[in-house]
Amino acid sequence: MDISQTVVGPATESERILALDALRGLGVLGILVMNVESFGRVGAEYVNPTAVQPLVGSDFWMWLVSTLFVDEKFLGIFSMLPS
Repeated sequence: MDISQTVVGPATESERILALDALRGLGVLGILVMNVESFGRVGAEYVNPTAVQPLVGSDFWMWLVSTLFVDEKFLGIFSMLPS
C-alpha cells in the first residue's frame, strides 16, 4: 500500500469501541472532578488539607471520598487508554 493513498480521518461509527469510549468519558469526568477540587483550594491545602482550616463534618467526608476514589485514579485510567 502506498502512503500517498492512505486516508487519514476520524474513526467511523463501526470502528469505534463503545467500552473504550465509555472509559474515556469516565476518565475525563474524573479529571474534571480533580480539577474542580484543586482549583477551589489554596496550593498548600491540596497537599495538607488542614493548612487553612480543620476538616470537620461534610468537608472531611468529601475530602476523604475524593482522596480515596478520585485523586489521580482517573488520570491513570485516561492515560492507559489507546487514542
